[in-house]
Amino acid sequence: TSNYILPLFRSVYSRLIRMKANVHAQPSTSTQKDRDAARVSKEVAEEFWENCNRNNQWLANEYSGMQAVLMKLILYKMTLGLGYLVPYFNPFAKSFVYDEKTKEVFEADVGEAEVRVCTPFNIFRDRFNRFCIERRFISPEQVESEFNIKCDPSSMDEESPEIKIVRALEGLDTEKMDKEGVYVYHKYCLPTKESPEGLSYVCTDKKILYEGQLSSEYRKRSPVYEFRYQDLGFSSYGQGIIEQVIDLQQDYNFTLSRIAQHKKLLPGKVLSPKGANLNVKHDDTVGQIITYTQGYKPTMEPPPALPQYYYDEIARIRADMEGIMNSHDVSMGRTPSQVKSGVGIQSLSSLDDAQIAPELIMFELKLGFFAETVLDICQEKYNERRLLSISGNDLAFEIKSFIGSDLFGRKRIKIKMGSNFPLDKTERTNYI
Repeated sequence: TSNYILPLFRSVYSRLIRMKANVHAQPSTSTQKDRDAARVSKEVAEEFWENCNRNNQWLANEYSGMQAVLMKLILYKMTLGLGYLVPYFNPFAKSFVYDEKTKEVFEADVGEAEVRVCTPFNIFRDRFNRFCIERRFISPEQVESEFNIKCDPSSMDEESPEIKIVRALEGLDTEKMDKEGVYVYHKYCLPTKESPEGLSYVCTDKKILYEGQLSSEYRKRSPVYEFRYQDLGFSSYGQGIIEQVIDLQQDYNFTLSRIAQHKKLLPGKVLSPKGANLNVKHDDTVGQIITYTQGYKPTMEPPPALPQYYYDEIARIRADMEGIMNSHDVSMGRTPSQVKSGVGIQSLSSLDDAQIAPELIMFELKLGFFAETVLDICQEKYNERRLLSISGNDLAFEIKSFIGSDLFGRKRIKIKMGSNFPLDKTERTNYI
Protein backbone atom coordinates (compact mmCIF):
# COMPACT_ATOMS: atom_id res chain seq x y z
CA THR A 1 0.00 0.00 0.00
CA SER A 2 1.02 3.58 -0.66
CA ASN A 3 -0.73 6.64 0.77
CA TYR A 4 -0.82 9.12 -2.11
CA ILE A 5 -3.59 11.11 -0.40
CA LEU A 6 -1.17 12.30 2.31
CA PRO A 7 1.24 14.36 0.14
CA LEU A 8 -1.70 15.87 -1.76
CA PHE A 9 -3.44 16.72 1.51
CA ARG A 10 -0.26 18.28 2.94
CA SER A 11 0.19 20.36 -0.22
CA VAL A 12 -3.31 21.86 -0.08
CA TYR A 13 -3.18 22.28 3.71
CA SER A 14 0.14 24.14 3.57
CA ARG A 15 -1.19 26.44 0.82
CA LEU A 16 -4.15 27.37 2.98
CA ILE A 17 -2.39 27.88 6.31
CA ARG A 18 0.40 29.97 4.72
CA MET A 19 -2.13 32.56 3.59
CA LYS A 20 -2.11 35.49 6.00
CA ALA A 21 -5.46 36.92 7.00
CA ASN A 22 -5.47 40.67 6.30
CA VAL A 23 -8.09 42.67 8.19
CA HIS A 24 -9.74 45.63 6.46
CA ALA A 25 -12.28 47.97 8.09
CA GLN A 26 -14.27 50.29 5.85
CA PRO A 27 -16.57 53.07 7.12
CA SER A 28 -20.13 52.92 5.81
CA THR A 29 -20.43 56.72 5.70
CA SER A 30 -18.04 59.62 5.26
CA THR A 31 -18.59 61.08 8.74
CA GLN A 32 -15.59 61.59 10.98
CA LYS A 33 -17.10 59.32 13.67
CA ASP A 34 -17.46 56.37 11.29
CA ARG A 35 -13.97 56.89 9.88
CA ASP A 36 -12.47 56.94 13.38
CA ALA A 37 -14.47 53.84 14.35
CA ALA A 38 -13.21 52.00 11.24
CA ARG A 39 -9.61 52.95 11.96
CA VAL A 40 -9.78 51.79 15.60
CA SER A 41 -11.70 48.65 14.59
CA LYS A 42 -8.97 47.63 12.18
CA GLU A 43 -6.29 47.96 14.85
CA VAL A 44 -8.38 46.15 17.47
CA ALA A 45 -9.16 43.33 15.04
CA GLU A 46 -5.48 42.98 14.09
CA GLU A 47 -4.50 42.91 17.77
CA PHE A 48 -7.10 40.17 18.38
CA TRP A 49 -5.72 38.23 15.40
CA GLU A 50 -2.26 38.28 16.96
CA ASN A 51 -2.98 37.75 20.66
CA CYS A 52 -6.38 36.11 21.17
CA ASN A 53 -6.54 33.37 23.84
CA ARG A 54 -3.02 34.13 25.07
CA ASN A 55 -4.27 35.05 28.54
CA ASN A 56 -6.53 32.01 28.86
CA GLN A 57 -4.76 29.32 30.86
CA TRP A 58 -6.85 26.57 29.23
CA LEU A 59 -6.48 27.67 25.60
CA ALA A 60 -3.09 29.40 25.49
CA ASN A 61 -1.01 26.29 24.76
CA GLU A 62 -2.97 25.13 21.73
CA TYR A 63 -5.02 28.07 20.41
CA SER A 64 -2.99 31.22 21.09
CA GLY A 65 -3.46 33.63 18.21
CA MET A 66 -5.87 33.36 15.30
CA GLN A 67 -3.21 31.70 13.12
CA ALA A 68 -3.26 28.65 15.41
CA VAL A 69 -7.06 28.80 15.53
CA LEU A 70 -7.32 28.93 11.74
CA MET A 71 -4.87 26.03 11.35
CA LYS A 72 -7.10 23.80 13.48
CA LEU A 73 -10.25 25.10 11.77
CA ILE A 74 -8.84 24.40 8.28
CA LEU A 75 -7.79 20.93 9.41
CA TYR A 76 -11.36 20.19 10.56
CA LYS A 77 -12.75 21.59 7.31
CA MET A 78 -10.49 19.52 5.10
CA THR A 79 -10.93 16.24 6.97
CA LEU A 80 -14.52 16.42 8.23
CA GLY A 81 -15.98 18.96 5.82
CA LEU A 82 -17.06 21.28 8.66
CA GLY A 83 -15.50 23.42 11.35
CA TYR A 84 -16.94 25.94 13.82
CA LEU A 85 -15.75 29.09 15.59
CA VAL A 86 -17.46 30.38 18.73
CA PRO A 87 -16.44 33.91 19.88
CA TYR A 88 -17.27 34.84 23.46
CA PHE A 89 -16.27 37.14 26.32
CA ASN A 90 -14.28 35.61 29.17
CA PRO A 91 -14.83 37.85 32.24
CA PHE A 92 -12.03 36.15 34.22
CA ALA A 93 -9.21 36.68 31.73
CA LYS A 94 -6.41 39.13 32.48
CA SER A 95 -5.75 42.07 30.20
CA PHE A 96 -3.52 45.17 30.10
CA VAL A 97 -5.32 48.34 31.18
CA TYR A 98 -4.07 51.88 30.52
CA ASP A 99 -4.60 54.65 33.07
CA GLU A 100 -4.71 58.00 31.25
CA LYS A 101 -4.15 60.00 34.44
CA THR A 102 -1.03 58.25 35.69
CA LYS A 103 0.10 57.14 32.19
CA GLU A 104 0.69 53.67 33.56
CA VAL A 105 -0.07 50.23 32.11
CA PHE A 106 -1.04 47.45 34.50
CA GLU A 107 -2.62 44.01 34.32
CA ALA A 108 -6.10 43.44 35.74
CA ASP A 109 -8.89 40.82 35.70
CA VAL A 110 -11.14 42.76 33.34
CA GLY A 111 -11.88 40.00 30.82
CA GLU A 112 -11.12 39.54 27.12
CA ALA A 113 -12.74 38.42 23.90
CA GLU A 114 -11.73 34.87 23.04
CA VAL A 115 -12.64 32.16 20.53
CA ARG A 116 -13.13 28.38 20.61
CA VAL A 117 -12.70 25.90 17.75
CA CYS A 118 -15.27 23.10 17.52
CA THR A 119 -15.70 19.97 15.43
CA PRO A 120 -19.04 18.92 13.89
CA PHE A 121 -19.13 16.08 16.43
CA ASN A 122 -19.69 18.65 19.21
CA ILE A 123 -22.15 21.01 17.49
CA PHE A 124 -25.86 20.20 17.21
CA ARG A 125 -28.00 22.46 15.00
CA ASP A 126 -31.75 22.59 14.84
CA ARG A 127 -32.92 21.92 11.28
CA PHE A 128 -34.98 25.15 11.42
CA ASN A 129 -32.08 27.14 12.94
CA ARG A 130 -34.08 27.94 16.06
CA PHE A 131 -31.23 26.94 18.37
CA CYS A 132 -27.72 25.55 18.41
CA ILE A 133 -26.02 23.41 21.07
CA GLU A 134 -22.28 23.42 21.70
CA ARG A 135 -20.79 20.52 23.66
CA ARG A 136 -17.44 20.63 25.41
CA PHE A 137 -15.55 18.04 27.44
CA ILE A 138 -13.45 19.87 30.04
CA SER A 139 -12.06 19.31 33.51
CA PRO A 140 -14.06 20.06 36.70
CA GLU A 141 -11.41 22.66 37.55
CA GLN A 142 -12.09 24.53 34.30
CA VAL A 143 -15.85 24.45 34.99
CA GLU A 144 -15.24 25.97 38.42
CA SER A 145 -12.93 28.59 36.90
CA GLU A 146 -15.47 29.65 34.23
CA PHE A 147 -18.75 29.44 36.20
CA ASN A 148 -17.63 29.44 39.86
CA ILE A 149 -19.56 26.19 40.43
CA LYS A 150 -18.13 22.86 41.52
CA CYS A 151 -19.13 19.85 39.42
CA ASP A 152 -18.59 16.11 39.59
CA PRO A 153 -17.15 14.26 36.58
CA SER A 154 -19.63 13.06 33.98
CA SER A 155 -20.85 9.48 33.87
CA MET A 156 -19.37 9.11 30.35
CA ASP A 157 -15.80 9.74 29.33
CA GLU A 158 -14.62 11.54 26.21
CA GLU A 159 -13.62 9.25 23.37
CA SER A 160 -11.89 10.62 20.31
CA PRO A 161 -11.99 8.60 17.05
CA GLU A 162 -8.32 7.65 17.59
CA ILE A 163 -9.04 6.27 21.06
CA LYS A 164 -12.00 4.29 19.74
CA ILE A 165 -9.84 2.68 17.04
CA VAL A 166 -7.10 1.77 19.53
CA ARG A 167 -9.71 0.42 21.95
CA ALA A 168 -11.22 -1.78 19.22
CA LEU A 169 -7.81 -3.09 18.07
CA GLU A 170 -6.48 -3.82 21.55
CA GLY A 171 -9.75 -4.96 23.10
CA LEU A 172 -9.70 -2.44 25.96
CA ASP A 173 -12.70 -2.15 28.26
CA THR A 174 -14.38 1.27 28.47
CA GLU A 175 -15.66 0.66 32.00
CA LYS A 176 -12.14 0.36 33.41
CA MET A 177 -11.19 3.90 32.41
CA ASP A 178 -11.25 6.75 34.93
CA LYS A 179 -13.99 9.33 34.45
CA GLU A 180 -12.34 12.70 35.08
CA GLY A 181 -13.99 15.13 32.65
CA VAL A 182 -17.29 17.01 32.54
CA TYR A 183 -19.59 17.38 29.54
CA VAL A 184 -20.77 20.99 29.35
CA TYR A 185 -23.65 21.83 27.01
CA HIS A 186 -24.28 25.43 25.90
CA LYS A 187 -27.58 26.08 24.11
CA TYR A 188 -28.09 29.31 22.15
CA CYS A 189 -31.76 30.05 21.36
CA LEU A 190 -32.72 32.71 18.81
CA PRO A 191 -35.33 35.37 19.73
CA THR A 192 -39.03 34.46 19.60
CA LYS A 193 -42.25 36.20 20.66
CA GLU A 194 -41.99 34.66 24.12
CA SER A 195 -38.30 35.59 24.49
CA PRO A 196 -37.54 38.60 22.23
CA GLU A 197 -33.92 38.82 23.40
CA GLY A 198 -33.13 35.14 22.90
CA LEU A 199 -32.14 32.61 25.56
CA SER A 200 -28.92 30.98 26.68
CA TYR A 201 -28.51 27.84 28.80
CA VAL A 202 -25.35 26.19 30.12
CA CYS A 203 -25.54 22.86 31.94
CA THR A 204 -23.81 19.57 32.63
CA ASP A 205 -25.62 16.24 32.78
CA LYS A 206 -26.28 16.97 36.48
CA LYS A 207 -26.34 20.75 37.05
CA ILE A 208 -27.53 23.98 35.45
CA LEU A 209 -24.60 26.39 35.32
CA TYR A 210 -26.30 29.38 33.69
CA GLU A 211 -29.79 30.32 32.51
CA GLY A 212 -30.72 33.72 31.10
CA GLN A 213 -30.94 35.93 28.05
CA LEU A 214 -28.66 35.58 25.06
CA SER A 215 -25.71 37.94 25.54
CA SER A 216 -26.45 41.37 24.07
CA GLU A 217 -23.14 41.51 22.16
CA TYR A 218 -24.35 38.72 19.88
CA ARG A 219 -26.98 41.10 18.42
CA LYS A 220 -29.73 38.42 18.69
CA ARG A 221 -27.73 36.04 16.49
CA SER A 222 -26.23 32.63 17.16
CA PRO A 223 -22.49 32.96 17.96
CA VAL A 224 -21.69 29.58 16.36
CA TYR A 225 -20.11 30.24 12.95
CA GLU A 226 -20.03 27.33 10.52
CA PHE A 227 -17.24 26.93 7.95
CA ARG A 228 -17.61 24.35 5.17
CA TYR A 229 -14.93 23.12 2.83
CA GLN A 230 -16.86 21.90 -0.22
CA ASP A 231 -20.47 23.01 -0.23
CA LEU A 232 -22.25 20.78 -2.74
CA GLY A 233 -25.50 22.72 -2.60
CA PHE A 234 -27.89 19.83 -2.00
CA SER A 235 -25.99 18.37 0.94
CA SER A 236 -26.80 19.22 4.56
CA TYR A 237 -23.11 19.13 5.43
CA GLY A 238 -19.85 20.14 3.84
CA GLN A 239 -17.60 17.56 2.24
CA GLY A 240 -13.97 17.03 3.21
CA ILE A 241 -11.19 17.08 0.67
CA ILE A 242 -10.30 13.38 0.96
CA GLU A 243 -13.82 11.95 0.70
CA GLN A 244 -13.93 11.85 -3.09
CA VAL A 245 -10.47 10.31 -3.55
CA ILE A 246 -10.80 7.31 -1.21
CA ASP A 247 -12.02 5.00 -4.02
CA LEU A 248 -9.18 6.22 -6.24
CA GLN A 249 -6.68 5.51 -3.46
CA GLN A 250 -8.01 1.95 -3.17
CA ASP A 251 -7.70 1.48 -6.94
CA TYR A 252 -4.18 2.98 -6.73
CA ASN A 253 -3.14 0.45 -4.08
CA PHE A 254 -4.76 -2.41 -6.02
CA THR A 255 -2.65 -1.52 -9.07
CA LEU A 256 0.50 -1.19 -6.95
CA SER A 257 -0.21 -4.62 -5.46
CA ARG A 258 -0.26 -6.14 -8.95
CA ILE A 259 3.10 -4.50 -9.72
CA ALA A 260 4.57 -5.71 -6.43
CA GLN A 261 3.23 -9.20 -7.07
CA HIS A 262 4.86 -9.22 -10.51
CA LYS A 263 8.18 -8.09 -9.02
CA LYS A 264 8.02 -10.65 -6.23
CA LEU A 265 6.94 -13.75 -8.14
CA LEU A 266 8.44 -13.58 -11.64
CA PRO A 267 12.06 -12.31 -11.38
CA GLY A 268 14.91 -14.62 -10.33
CA LYS A 269 13.53 -17.87 -11.84
CA VAL A 270 16.11 -20.59 -12.64
CA LEU A 271 15.46 -23.10 -15.42
CA SER A 272 17.14 -26.37 -14.44
CA PRO A 273 16.86 -29.63 -16.43
CA LYS A 274 15.73 -32.64 -14.42
CA GLY A 275 19.07 -34.38 -14.76
CA ALA A 276 21.23 -31.40 -13.76
CA ASN A 277 21.66 -32.69 -10.18
CA LEU A 278 22.46 -29.27 -8.65
CA ASN A 279 24.34 -29.49 -5.37
CA VAL A 280 22.92 -26.19 -3.97
CA LYS A 281 20.21 -23.69 -4.79
CA HIS A 282 20.87 -20.20 -6.04
CA ASP A 283 21.14 -17.66 -3.20
CA ASP A 284 22.72 -14.24 -2.54
CA THR A 285 26.20 -15.61 -1.67
CA VAL A 286 28.99 -13.78 -3.52
CA GLY A 287 31.15 -16.20 -5.53
CA GLN A 288 28.72 -19.10 -5.06
CA ILE A 289 29.80 -22.35 -6.78
CA ILE A 290 27.07 -24.57 -8.23
CA THR A 291 27.94 -27.96 -9.76
CA TYR A 292 25.72 -29.66 -12.27
CA THR A 293 25.74 -32.67 -14.59
CA GLN A 294 27.51 -32.19 -17.91
CA GLY A 295 25.04 -31.20 -20.61
CA TYR A 296 22.33 -30.10 -18.15
CA LYS A 297 23.45 -26.52 -17.45
CA PRO A 298 20.80 -24.45 -15.59
CA THR A 299 19.95 -20.98 -16.91
CA MET A 300 18.57 -17.81 -15.28
CA GLU A 301 15.27 -16.81 -16.88
CA PRO A 302 14.95 -13.02 -17.42
CA PRO A 303 11.71 -11.64 -15.94
CA PRO A 304 8.99 -10.67 -18.40
CA ALA A 305 8.52 -6.95 -18.86
CA LEU A 306 5.77 -5.31 -16.84
CA PRO A 307 2.83 -4.47 -19.11
CA GLN A 308 2.56 -0.78 -20.00
CA TYR A 309 -1.04 -0.93 -18.86
CA TYR A 310 0.01 -0.76 -15.20
CA TYR A 311 2.07 2.41 -15.73
CA ASP A 312 -0.80 4.03 -17.62
CA GLU A 313 -3.22 3.15 -14.82
CA ILE A 314 -0.92 4.60 -12.14
CA ALA A 315 -0.56 7.85 -14.13
CA ARG A 316 -4.32 8.07 -14.72
CA ILE A 317 -5.21 7.52 -11.06
CA ARG A 318 -2.63 10.06 -9.85
CA ALA A 319 -3.89 12.63 -12.38
CA ASP A 320 -7.49 12.09 -11.21
CA MET A 321 -6.51 12.48 -7.54
CA GLU A 322 -4.46 15.62 -8.22
CA GLY A 323 -7.35 17.13 -10.20
CA ILE A 324 -9.91 16.44 -7.47
CA MET A 325 -7.67 17.77 -4.68
CA ASN A 326 -6.49 20.83 -6.68
CA SER A 327 -2.85 19.94 -6.15
CA HIS A 328 -0.82 19.18 -9.26
CA ASP A 329 2.85 18.27 -9.45
CA VAL A 330 4.02 21.87 -9.62
CA SER A 331 2.08 22.70 -6.45
CA MET A 332 3.95 19.96 -4.62
CA GLY A 333 7.37 21.45 -5.37
CA ARG A 334 8.15 19.35 -8.46
CA THR A 335 8.27 20.29 -12.13
CA PRO A 336 5.75 18.08 -13.96
CA SER A 337 7.27 15.86 -16.62
CA GLN A 338 4.78 17.00 -19.28
CA VAL A 339 5.48 20.72 -18.82
CA LYS A 340 8.82 22.33 -19.68
CA SER A 341 8.15 26.06 -19.91
CA GLY A 342 7.65 28.51 -17.10
CA VAL A 343 4.38 29.64 -18.68
CA GLY A 344 3.00 26.10 -18.45
CA ILE A 345 4.08 25.77 -14.82
CA GLN A 346 2.43 29.11 -14.00
CA SER A 347 -0.74 27.95 -15.73
CA LEU A 348 -0.91 24.85 -13.52
CA SER A 349 -0.45 26.99 -10.39
CA SER A 350 -3.16 29.38 -11.55
CA LEU A 351 -5.46 26.42 -12.22
CA ASP A 352 -5.02 25.11 -8.68
CA ASP A 353 -5.64 28.57 -7.20
CA ALA A 354 -8.70 29.13 -9.38
CA GLN A 355 -10.27 25.80 -8.45
CA ILE A 356 -9.91 26.48 -4.73
CA ALA A 357 -11.31 30.01 -5.07
CA PRO A 358 -14.93 29.13 -4.00
CA GLU A 359 -13.70 27.78 -0.65
CA LEU A 360 -11.48 30.85 -0.11
CA ILE A 361 -14.23 33.34 -1.00
CA MET A 362 -16.72 31.75 1.40
CA PHE A 363 -13.99 31.48 4.03
CA GLU A 364 -13.25 35.21 3.76
CA LEU A 365 -16.94 36.15 4.00
CA LYS A 366 -17.51 34.01 7.09
CA LEU A 367 -14.33 35.30 8.75
CA GLY A 368 -15.45 38.88 8.11
CA PHE A 369 -18.80 38.18 9.79
CA PHE A 370 -16.97 36.46 12.65
CA ALA A 371 -14.63 39.48 13.08
CA GLU A 372 -17.63 41.82 13.29
CA THR A 373 -19.00 39.75 16.19
CA VAL A 374 -15.62 39.93 17.94
CA LEU A 375 -15.68 43.72 17.62
CA ASP A 376 -19.26 43.75 18.93
CA ILE A 377 -18.02 41.89 22.00
CA CYS A 378 -15.21 44.40 22.50
CA GLN A 379 -17.61 47.30 21.97
CA GLU A 380 -20.06 45.94 24.53
CA LYS A 381 -17.75 44.54 27.20
CA TYR A 382 -14.56 46.64 27.12
CA ASN A 383 -15.53 49.32 29.62
CA GLU A 384 -11.95 50.04 30.68
CA ARG A 385 -9.32 51.67 28.50
CA ARG A 386 -7.21 48.84 27.07
CA LEU A 387 -3.62 48.86 25.86
CA LEU A 388 -3.57 48.49 22.08
CA SER A 389 0.12 48.90 21.18
CA ILE A 390 3.31 50.75 21.99
CA SER A 391 5.05 52.42 19.07
CA GLY A 392 7.83 54.92 18.53
CA ASN A 393 11.35 55.45 17.20
CA ASP A 394 14.56 55.21 19.21
CA LEU A 395 13.82 55.47 22.94
CA ALA A 396 10.67 57.54 22.53
CA PHE A 397 7.37 55.68 22.59
CA GLU A 398 3.68 56.38 22.23
CA ILE A 399 1.02 54.30 23.95
CA LYS A 400 -2.09 53.56 21.90
CA SER A 401 -5.19 52.62 23.83
CA PHE A 402 -8.90 52.27 23.21
CA ILE A 403 -12.19 51.73 25.00
CA GLY A 404 -15.26 49.90 23.76
CA SER A 405 -17.11 53.11 22.96
CA ASP A 406 -14.41 53.99 20.40
CA LEU A 407 -15.76 51.18 18.19
CA PHE A 408 -19.26 52.69 17.89
CA GLY A 409 -19.93 53.56 14.26
CA ARG A 410 -21.10 52.15 10.96
CA LYS A 411 -18.38 50.02 9.44
CA ARG A 412 -17.76 46.85 7.47
CA ILE A 413 -15.08 44.30 8.25
CA LYS A 414 -13.50 42.35 5.40
CA ILE A 415 -10.95 39.57 5.66
CA LYS A 416 -8.66 38.85 2.72
CA MET A 417 -6.53 35.70 2.70
CA GLY A 418 -2.99 36.06 1.39
CA SER A 419 -1.71 39.16 -0.37
CA ASN A 420 -3.86 41.67 -2.21
CA PHE A 421 -2.24 40.80 -5.54
CA PRO A 422 -4.29 38.90 -8.14
CA LEU A 423 -3.49 35.21 -8.48
CA ASP A 424 -3.00 35.14 -12.26
CA LYS A 425 0.41 36.22 -13.60
CA THR A 426 -1.02 38.43 -16.37
CA GLU A 427 -3.46 40.13 -14.01
CA ARG A 428 -0.66 40.61 -11.48
CA THR A 429 1.50 42.34 -14.12
CA ASN A 430 -1.36 44.62 -15.12
CA TYR A 431 -2.08 45.41 -11.46
CA ILE A 432 1.53 46.48 -10.88
